[in-house]
Amino acid sequence: MTNYIEDPKLRSLSEIAASLGKIKFSKGCVGKQLRIAEIRVSQLKVSSDYQRYISTATLKKAKQFNRELCQPLFVALRPDGTYVIVDGQHKAIMAYLAELEDEFTLTCLVYEHEQDATLADCIAKEAKIFEDLNTTRKNTSTLDKVRAGLSYGDEDAISFENNFIAVGVKAEGIGYKNGPEVYGFAKVVESINRWKISNTKQSVDFLYPIYKNQWGCDYIDGSMIGGLSGIFNLIDALGNGKKADGLNGYLKNNFANVSKSKWTENTRGNSDVLIARKIVKKYNDLVEQNMIEGSVIGEDMLSNNKLGKLDEVS
Repeated sequence: MTNYIEDPKLRSLSEIAASLGKIKFSKGCVGKQLRIAEIRVSQLKVSSDYQRYISTATLKKAKQFNRELCQPLFVALRPDGTYVIVDGQHKAIMAYLAELEDEFTLTCLVYEHEQDATLADCIAKEAKIFEDLNTTRKNTSTLDKVRAGLSYGDEDAISFENNFIAVGVKAEGIGYKNGPEVYGFAKVVESINRWKISNTKQSVDFLYPIYKNQWGCDYIDGSMIGGLSGIFNLIDALGNGKKADGLNGYLKNNFANVSKSKWTENTRGNSDVLIARKIVKKYNDLVEQNMIEGSVIGEDMLSNNKLGKLDEVS
């Protein structure tokens, strides 16, 4: 019989620990002891308070439920007997979609809430566990962390959502619920930081009717929001006169005649500056051809308002 322990690649934990040298690691442990349980799929619930959006791409890629690849789910047992999935919702959904027998079970690690825990206590604890479990995973998005943070009152998460509410957009349900979905939410964050909330809000209000009614989209690109925010910041700096009036007139009468793809083409990186400069260039060209009223906007004005050529932009 083969003695598998003689595998030369096997190392004991003590050998590994010794090879690590001196590292700071606290003795003992914290947290509750979890129990292992087989729980029927039909009993499992999912909380939209903190869970990430369901990825249909993940489900389609898997194609079929594979028991061998299904690691234990992390679930929380609430005082009323409800089992809530904290980590592993996609695995559970796959098992459900597989139309297995009603009594089919999944292996779960169970965290039991205190019996006197309120619903708010349960949600907050589950959200914090979700965040801690996922904090080192590369596929955990900023929005996943914000959604979890909102469930337990994290100040940064609340500020994030409040900013999106203020400018009138949402990203995967976070932000202004009646506003348009934004693709490329990080560019909206960038716009708020660079061009401020007022200009970003003005950009959203300007773009959404164009996206919806003229370009046939039910969302807005974050890069376009940034670009128009830069333009509205520039218009404020121009004050009253032919340049400001002319650029406003161009936005009103000519901007939407250019396709969305043309505006965003070759604008990776500093997309806000690149898109804003495209708008100013097209405006200047029409002014120089006497096709619209206005006055040419020069490089000095652009540079002084954070829209200079990229090697000049701070």
